[in-house]
Amino acid sequence: MIFNVIFPSAECNILNEETINYLFFDILLKLDFKNYSQSIFHCFEAFFLYLNKKYQTIKPEVLDGYTVQTFELIGLEFLWELFIQSPDSKVTSSCTNLLIRLIRNSQAKSSNNLLGDDSELSPLQIAQNFFIDLAVRTIDQSYKRIEQQQQFGHQEIDIAQEDQNRISRSFDFILKLIEEFEGGSKKSQNNNNPADQLVLTIDNKIQGALPPKRFSVNAYKNMTVGELRKLILSKLNPPIPMDELMMFTKGGILDNDKQTLGEKKFTTNQTIMCSQQKRIDDFFDVTDGQGVSGMIGPQKEVSEREINEKVNDLLGIFAFLQPPLLKYALQKKNYNFEDTVVALLEETNVAIYTQEMEEAEKEERRKKLNAAGKSGKVTSRSLSATLANKSEYFELFLNLLKIPKTDIQSKVWALLSNLPLNATLYEKFNNFIPVILEADFNWKELIDSENSARLLYSLQIMNTFIACGIFDEKEQEAEVNTFCKRRKYS
Repeated sequence: MIFNVIFPSAECNILNEETINYLFFDILLKLDFKNYSQSIFHCFEAFFLYLNKKYQTIKPEVLDGYTVQTFELIGLEFLWELFIQSPDSKVTSSCTNLLIRLIRNSQAKSSNNLLGDDSELSPLQIAQNFFIDLAVRTIDQSYKRIEQQQQFGHQEIDIAQEDQNRISRSFDFILKLIEEFEGGSKKSQNNNNPADQLVLTIDNKIQGALPPKRFSVNAYKNMTVGELRKLILSKLNPPIPMDELMMFTKGGILDNDKQTLGEKKFTTNQTIMCSQQKRIDDFFDVTDGQGVSGMIGPQKEVSEREINEKVNDLLGIFAFLQPPLLKYALQKKNYNFEDTVVALLEETNVAIYTQEMEEAEKEERRKKLNAAGKSGKVTSRSLSATLANKSEYFELFLNLLKIPKTDIQSKVWALLSNLPLNATLYEKFNNFIPVILEADFNWKELIDSENSARLLYSLQIMNTFIACGIFDEKEQEAEVNTFCKRRKYS
């Protein structure tokens, strides 16, 4: 067999360049996907890495490591098609592993596609976006072929197996990306025991967060708090920086990211409350020793752990107050616990602190918007938020739900269930209250009653508006009350 050769390497190469090129371009890249075995794939991978290192699209590192310099890689298109079309599950698994390694090892400065401004994105985010775009384009090509060939009715339709595979495997790959990069470490995933699975309820108290404010995530006892933090962050919309997410459960702060959920004695259905902690310089100018409203004296240097411990103690006394306000009060009182307690016992002080915090947050948002406007940059999103809020992606996912094919709909729904709500669609629902009583109001703009899956997605958003009485967030109180009154008298 021609594949029983020593794989080429930079250190020891018994094949000349002409032979290597012949084997790779004329044999491996022209071999039928059906004939690819796992052994042949290992041969392909060795030649793939060798040639890309030779042409410096991949940079060799120590101990057989490497970094990807660009995604204009030799053989990448074939690798993707092999993943999509191979009938051998071991080969597709090997393809997936290689693609994931390319993403993890990326140092590419630009994705060279139409995703927009990459200047604020990390190399990892650029790599993720590149492959998301590749997967979505694959899905879109198959959808357009199906759309041209079929008139969607209420019965399941015949779809070419090739198109089904292309759509199904592309969705599998996107879900794999979410699992790998937002669902905890690979070590945790490989060691998961079904008996150790935890279904945790997340109570999102972050100001300005989009619904659902309460949602569930699947975790495992061997996951660390840091992995859980990363998982929760991937579900928040809009996203916030990792170091600003505060997590509380059973009256305590989750601040040790190295501890496992098992060590913290987590149980299924346990609730985690999330809020956003502000950095000191968000509210205070620590350089001049004066805080908001003229706080006197220099700021005392206190570690983040000490601050969290004091906030936790304050929660035991003032359970009705939000953690960011307690932290703010501590800062106002130069982290003196007793002075903070005395100040918070006065309702007037609580009102003043709340107003000062709101003004500071408004000013912070104004500065960020101005900075973004001057630079023309777009705030980078998490992987899940990108999928949920890039309009052409999301519209394609909803269009796929029109296809009355159970297998395809289940794949789409599996992805949508792992994403935060689409912000644009949410805003449409958010803005419909003032015009709902107008005679020419068009419900079809919001709800597609002809497709049950799309209807269900829309109804989940509507539920956040019509379930009166369950909201305690200030930013939604007015709109919910308005809707409840209108529904009462309509």
